Amino acid sequence: MHIDVQPGADRYKIENGNTPTESLLPRADKDSMEEYIHNLRIIMGTLGHRVLEPIKVVESLQNEVPSKPKLSRFIFNFSIRDLNATGQQTDDGFVLFKGSDISGKTSKSMPGKTLSIREKWIADGTLVPNGENFKLTKDSILSSSSYAAVLVAGTSRSGPQSWIDENGRSLKAAEEILLAET
Repeated sequence: MHIDVQPGADRYKIENGNTPTESLLPRADKDSMEEYIHNLRIIMGTLGHRVLEPIKVVESLQNEVPSKPKLSRFIFNFSIRDLNATGQQTDDGFVLFKGSDISGKTSKSMPGKTLSIREKWIADGTLVPNGENFKLTKDSILSSSSYAAVLVAGTSRSGPQSWIDENGRSLKAAEEILLAET
């Protein structure tokens, strides 16, 4: 029995030259290991290390007690020229979803930090060529919605005004609505 705890988190690249063998654990031992991993996730999260938590917030609405709406429940889109991107605001920053288009061109108005993120993503395969532009190969987190909008457009942008939800509201408008409800 092999317990895999990191898939879905995809926050860090694991470098391990050894592939562990799958051992058969008795059911009681398997349950104990799963409980241990659950407790480890709680402790690591409490300490601010989200190593085992997924980047994208996927909330189940079935078994959930109705609560106040959260910004992480909104999915936002940004379209400019022939580029389309999708993302989500989370507690950690703004998640740019896999499959989002990234401009192949950059302008001088693009901040240096976003340019270095873009170059790093091209080097590590997070961005792959797609015609004249790039395509994002995995969900990736950025510190702000503005960084995400700048990466998509290749020019300086305001994230809160660029990202639009399915109802046509900007990220800024969604934030204001949620603030008014609290």
